[in-house]
Amino acid sequence: LAGILKLHAEEAHVPEQSVVLGDLYLSNMLPGFTRIQTVIGYPPDYASDADFQRDLESTDALLRHTLTGAQASQVVRQWNASYIVVRMEQPLSRQMYEFMTPIYRNASFVVAIISGSSTE
Repeated sequence: LAGILKLHAEEAHVPEQSVVLGDLYLSNMLPGFTRIQTVIGYPPDYASDADFQRDLESTDALLRHTLTGAQASQVVRQWNASYIVVRMEQPLSRQMYEFMTPIYRNASFVVAIISGSSTE
């Protein structure tokens, strides 16, 4: 699994130290096997469980595509995320927000760059 994650990050041309938004599973796995920083997941950096739950809920809403474009943009920008990684079973993989541009896709997930990010 480690090699697969590292290979896919390299294939998607996601630079080391990039801030990547994804679900809890990917957010825990990516930093463990690559030099990519994630918004939620490892390492835990929350003062309280309520703060973690708030961020988890807003990330889940983004991945389910239930936020307005303005709300989604605010979620992404508050974390200064440059990329988003979406598993194919998540609704966002089929319909991205207009500020997200897919740059890599395979049978498992899609990677999109965030318009206006420092890496664009």
